[in-house]
Amino acid sequence: MSARVQRESVGQPVVCEMPEETEVARPQAPRVCKPTVDDIERFRATENDARAGMLGTMMERELRAAFAGMPDGARAELEIAAAVKNGKGRAGDARGTVAVERKGHEYLVTLEASAAVGLGKKGETLSASLMGSLEGKVTLRFGSHEEAADRVTALAQTAAMAGGGLMAVAASVLKERDAVSRSLQAMNRVASVELSPGIVGELKLQMPVHPAVKPSFEAKGTLAPESVRLDLEKGEVVFSASVSRGVSGSAGLELVPKTASLKSSLAEVKVKEELALRASYPLSREDVGRILRDPRELQRISADPSRQTTWTAEATASGHVLGVEFKARRSGPPEEMLEAYSKGDLLGWKDLQIEGFQVQAGVGVKADAGVASFSVAQKTRFKILDGKGQFVPLMEQAVTKAREHQAQERNLQVRQLLRR
Repeated sequence: MSARVQRESVGQPVVCEMPEETEVARPQAPRVCKPTVDDIERFRATENDARAGMLGTMMERELRAAFAGMPDGARAELEIAAAVKNGKGRAGDARGTVAVERKGHEYLVTLEASAAVGLGKKGETLSASLMGSLEGKVTLRFGSHEEAADRVTALAQTAAMAGGGLMAVAASVLKERDAVSRSLQAMNRVASVELSPGIVGELKLQMPVHPAVKPSFEAKGTLAPESVRLDLEKGEVVFSASVSRGVSGSAGLELVPKTASLKSSLAEVKVKEELALRASYPLSREDVGRILRDPRELQRISADPSRQTTWTAEATASGHVLGVEFKARRSGPPEEMLEAYSKGDLLGWKDLQIEGFQVQAGVGVKADAGVASFSVAQKTRFKILDGKGQFVPLMEQAVTKAREHQAQERNLQVRQLLRR
C-alpha cells in the first residue's frame, strides 16, 4: 500500500511514498524428522555394544575400525580355495570369497561360494580344464560401518557354531547371547541372491622368467545356460542365459618359494566380455515374505495380470589395464541388439566409460598336500581417481570430519525419537 501527498505551501515537507506493509508470518507446526531404516539399524548396532560378549566385542571393534578407515570406492576381499587332483589332473575345486566394498555411506558385503568338477591336465607351465560349476552369491547392504561391523560379527559367530568341531565349541562358549537373532536381522538387509550353474573352460600359462617372479596368463570361457538372480533392491527376479570370455595376466613376486606370493594391480591386466539374454519379472521383498509364509502365494503372484515379463539383451566389457578401470555396457530389446551385432556395432568407443584408476595389492599363501592343494588370498583395492579424474582419497579426507559430525547429530536425533 502506498500514498502520495501533495502540498501547495512552499517549504513544507512532501511525503512521496509510504513503506510497504509486510505480511506477518503465520506460525507453523514443528516438523518431526522420521528416522530412516539406515538410522534405525545404526542405532540398534550401537545399542548392542553395552551387552556385547568378549568375542563379539573384540571382533566388532576390529571390523568397525577397518570399515571406518575404508575410503569411498575401496574393496577388501578374502578368498579361500581348495583343489583336489587325481593322476590325470584336477578333478574338482571349491572356492569361497568374502568381500566388503564401500560406496558412499553404504557398505556392501558379498558372500560367494562356488564348486566345480571336471577333467583337466596340469603341467609345469601349462594347464587346461573343462569343469561343470555351480556358483552362489549373496549381497547384503548396510547403511553404516557400525551396522556392517555388528551384523558381520553376528554372522561369523553363527557360522562358527554351525560349522562344528572345536570352533563351534569355542563360539558357543564365547558367543554373544543375541548373535543368532542379529544374524536373522541381517537377512532383512539382503540386496540380492544369485544362483548360477555353468560350464567353465580354463587355460593357464606360467612363464618362468626369474625364480622370484611368476608371470602368468589365463584365458577363461563360461557358458551359463540358466541363472537366477533375485534382486530385492530393484524388486525383480531375473532369469538369464549368458556366455562370457576373458583374459588376464599378472606378475607376482614369490616371497617364499611355492608358498607365499605378492601381487599388485599395476602389474595386472584383466578383460572380460559377456553377452546375456535376460527375462525380468517384478517380485518385491513383500512378495518373497508371502511366498515363505504360504507357498501357494507363488501361483497367485504369477497369475497377476498387472505383472509383465520384460526381455532384454545386454552386452558388457569390463576390466582394468595397469590400474585403469573401464566398463562398456549396452542393453536393449533382443531384436535391436541382434541387429547391432549383425552390423558389427554391438559395443564401440561410444559405450566405453573410464571408471577410475585403482591401486590393488594382494598377498597369497599356498599349501600343497599332493592330492589336494589349498590357498588363501587377501586383496585390498583403493580407487585413487574416479571417472571424473578427481582424487578420491583427498576428497574423502576433506569431508570425513563433516560426515562424522553429521552422523553424530543424526544418531542423537534418532535416539531421542525412538525413545519417545
